[in-house]
Amino acid sequence: MLAVDRGLLAAALLLVAAGYELTSRKRRFLRSCHLPAALPPTGWRADAACVRFGARQACACVGSCGLLMLAMAAAGHGALLLVVLVSAIVAARTLLVAGTKLGRPAAAALLVASLILVTA
Repeated sequence: MLAVDRGLLAAALLLVAAGYELTSRKRRFLRSCHLPAALPPTGWRADAACVRFGARQACACVGSCGLLMLAMAAAGHGALLLVVLVSAIVAARTLLVAGTKLGRPAAAALLVASLILVTA
């Protein structure tokens, strides 16, 4: 079986995530996180609308945060500072209205985190 250094794998994923932060696709996924949905109040139409809304939100979540979550999973339990950094980036980019404009600072922070993981 192939042995992979968890730190190098996490660093590589963070490097890819840093590049992805700057793409228009990432900004589209983030904007879809903020789109409200008008849901019917009751009945089967309400149920169907909730399923559609949940599926759309799941796609937006995976599309905007998937690489970051993979990097944290690859880093393992010992990378608490990485978890804090990635959580702050995800919270700022997803929850803030101006989060779509934080691409460059987020990419820079992920690049620095990647370099730290490689040198550690």
